[in-house]
Amino acid sequence: MAFGRALTPASGGLDRDAATRMDDTALDTAWNEPDARVLWIGSGGRLPFIQYEDRLALGLVQVRGERSAQYLYLGRAGGAPLFCSSAEMAAAEGVSCPEPSGGWQHPFVVSDALSPLEIEIMTVALALTNWHESMPRSARDGELTTIAQGGWAS
Repeated sequence: MAFGRALTPASGGLDRDAATRMDDTALDTAWNEPDARVLWIGSGGRLPFIQYEDRLALGLVQVRGERSAQYLYLGRAGGAPLFCSSAEMAAAEGVSCPEPSGGWQHPFVVSDALSPLEIEIMTVALALTNWHESMPRSARDGELTTIAQGGWAS
């Protein structure tokens, strides 16, 4: 049986940037940087992709509006701050998610076409959002959790 290349979810290209995620003021500053980007996550874990002439890429778009705790901080790639959030939550807040040129696709379908850094970004974004969606209550006391540290704690 033939398999594609190995998909490594940790290429080392994404700086998790713990110092920024531990400080709400630093998160606001990162959000307002001109190169800050957000990755929308659609229903069923579908992600937006951009179709270039020679390749497919994750559809990271410039942040807009105000930052809230629902925007999870992924870290920095090439110095640029990266966030992710549910496309459904964005729509509920009146933020439109433009239709990407490569469409909304499940990562299993296209991940082999992505760079190691894009795979790492995708993996961290899906892990954080899935965790918060699947664990809305504290295992300790059953109370609703509050997103903290840019999404890395609750």
